[in-house]
Amino acid sequence: MGGLLVLVLAGLYLWIVFVAVRKVPKAWGKALALLVAVSIPTADAVYGRIKLKHLCETEGGMRIIRKVGNPGGFYQNREPRDEWIRNGGFDFTEGREIKDGNIVNVRLVKSENGSPKKLVGVPFISAYELAAYSVPDVQHDFERLKYTSWVRTEIVVKARVTEEVLGRVTDFSYAGGWVERFIASTYAARGNAGTCGLAANAWEYSQLDKKLVAAVFGETTKGDVK
Repeated sequence: MGGLLVLVLAGLYLWIVFVAVRKVPKAWGKALALLVAVSIPTADAVYGRIKLKHLCETEGGMRIIRKVGNPGGFYQNREPRDEWIRNGGFDFTEGREIKDGNIVNVRLVKSENGSPKKLVGVPFISAYELAAYSVPDVQHDFERLKYTSWVRTEIVVKARVTEEVLGRVTDFSYAGGWVERFIASTYAARGNAGTCGLAANAWEYSQLDKKLVAAVFGETTKGDVK
């Protein structure tokens, strides 16, 4: 149904343009009218792609501000993942989980046999935090996200007490011009006209937090992630 509506509206627009151009008496006027007609559905999309390229070049990618040694572990505002202990070389990782309807502090620690052990209700000891943000908030603002042109996403490593950012990965997602967004909305979706291309596929994108952690706490990632 959405596709049919788009075809009908596109046909109607082309008919209006055809009629309008025919009514313009001079050749230069017809050319100007045609240029305006083409610009109405495309101008903002062209500008948006130029802006996306500029944002990605100036703010996108991985930026390491300060490197520190392995702190033993870190905090995430989520349920801690044991892979940081099993594969990441850390002694512990902290976070929160829901237990009996309440949010409780959780720490996973490396046991004597190397496997993670869970401690519940303990005070946090992490000096650093791994956090992810997006504007608008992808986790909560679903309706707003559907209609927005831009989403800025960041993964950061920062000091928990001072909020000093040690490193960040920044990406931008552009939904496209108003025509692209309108077409996507007919399918109850958000347009996808481009990102900074920080990874070749979804799996590589999911590994960006590991690259950032490795660059700040341990092995250095050379250059920006582009």
